[in-house]
Amino acid sequence: MNNKTLKSFKDLIVWQKSVDLAVLVYKTTEIFPRSELYGIVNQMRRSSISISSNIAEGFKRIHKKEKLQFYNVAYGSAAELESQIEVADKLGFFSKENYQNLLSLIIEVSKMIEGLMKSLNSKFYILNSRNNGQAALPMVLIIGGVLFEIAVGLTFIVFLLLNSGLGERLSAEALGVAQAGLADAFIKIARDKNFSSAGFTVPIDNRTATVTVVRDVSNLAFERKTVTSIGSAGARQKKLQAVLVIVSNSGKIDLESVNEIAF
Repeated sequence: MNNKTLKSFKDLIVWQKSVDLAVLVYKTTEIFPRSELYGIVNQMRRSSISISSNIAEGFKRIHKKEKLQFYNVAYGSAAELESQIEVADKLGFFSKENYQNLLSLIIEVSKMIEGLMKSLNSKFYILNSRNNGQAALPMVLIIGGVLFEIAVGLTFIVFLLLNSGLGERLSAEALGVAQAGLADAFIKIARDKNFSSAGFTVPIDNRTATVTVVRDVSNLAFERKTVTSIGSAGARQKKLQAVLVIVSNSGKIDLESVNEIAF
């Protein structure tokens, strides 16, 4: 996917991954006993289709409450499917390879759906910077919130670093650096709502994130900022893009989305 504004649920990496998961479920259940066609085969296929379908419908909903409702259903369906995968494995229906492929993909999709829901719930407020006494507490909350989100992502990255080959380790490092670049930009925006940049760098040990912040002020009611962070580790690069919405009359900032962008 190119660096562009999300226009369709098809642009969501989590939707793309969930479709890959559904296809894999259909293929791996083809060799299940015929007696299970209307049993666990049917249940697994329905659960897998439910994930991508509810992500798509949630994306199309206008109100956040409705979006969360459908993303929650997708998250629940992912849990159902993971349970069904475990049952099918204990019944001996999977090869070791098929089981591992399904399990790793369902865990990845579940984490991404969880991140999608967190992005909708992630809010912070900026009080008038001239009132230093009032601004101090919200800044701590903003910074703490950003670091918490980054820490969640780094848990999975650390797992990759410990259990993967050099190429995958470098990719995981690049992703962590890109996340740190986003965090740095969020803090800059929290301190200055008018902040924008054609490009600045964030050094992370011997790695570097290159970050841009583009303002869209075409709407008088709110301003949209697109933050793009490219993390580099060796020959590997990862690009993350976040969209922030700043409400003009209240100064409230919503994190609208965070997605990985393919080169």
